[in-house]
Amino acid sequence: MAIVTALSSSFSFGFQLLITNPAQDAFIHFLNASKSFHGTPDFETAALENEWSIIVAVLFLGSASGAFLIRTKAEKFGRKLGIMIAISIQIFSSILSILSFWMVCHTLFTFARFLMGVGITTSMGLSAMFVTESSPNYCRGKVSMINGVFLQFSLSLAGLAVVNSVIVTIMYAHSYTQNVVISYFLIPFICLFNFLFAMGPGPLSMFLSGELVPQTCRSASSVWTNASMSAVRFLILISYIPLKNETAEHTAYAVFFIIPLIVAVAILYTEMPETKGKHIENTLQNSEQNIFITW
Repeated sequence: MAIVTALSSSFSFGFQLLITNPAQDAFIHFLNASKSFHGTPDFETAALENEWSIIVAVLFLGSASGAFLIRTKAEKFGRKLGIMIAISIQIFSSILSILSFWMVCHTLFTFARFLMGVGITTSMGLSAMFVTESSPNYCRGKVSMINGVFLQFSLSLAGLAVVNSVIVTIMYAHSYTQNVVISYFLIPFICLFNFLFAMGPGPLSMFLSGELVPQTCRSASSVWTNASMSAVRFLILISYIPLKNETAEHTAYAVFFIIPLIVAVAILYTEMPETKGKHIENTLQNSEQNIFITW
């Protein structure tokens, strides 16, 4: 069951996040073709890239909106039916994306990405709740691993601060020297931070919110976890390309990825309680941990 829910949540999220990255030039060409078809062509690459960054970020605007539907679906329809509804929304969104290509309409594609964000977030939130509630304490690590494995099939733009620092250094060296050989050093480091990401930072963020609150608060916790992550992703995506165009790619990467990761690791290391193999009642016994959980 964990594998099935991971396919409709973690895998789908990673795929939708990355599908626009390697094919960005093709999508920008599609955007310009759509604007030309509707009488508003824009031949400035920077302007098209800035507009495209907003279209990409709409996925997470939909995710932030969909996060507030998690509690309603979980309590009104139940975990199982709620996940099925979320998957249906993703299917409908995929159909709209295909139609947008044949209709040469970037507006329809933008709406489809918004719906996809709604479906993916509700699916991720409900599946994490469902698997957490139906798994004994000793299986939580295995369940989290399954989500991480499927996420890595499609997600590569994440990682730990140390590995990201090396990647930024290599990117800067390649930009400065234009030596193709230097770019090959990126491959093992990208593989390394994918490996480290799958060990916990990615999937665990979805499960910790369920383990740190009582049963009655898990749906609300899932709502705010997904809403917060989606809102941050939206803001980063609409800001990344404009900042990159104004400064440099390695500068934007450092500002939006490395610095937040360092701050997050410092806070979690000093404040977050251990939940491995523990019931929520045991975790809540510590007063200092209570303060962190409430915050």
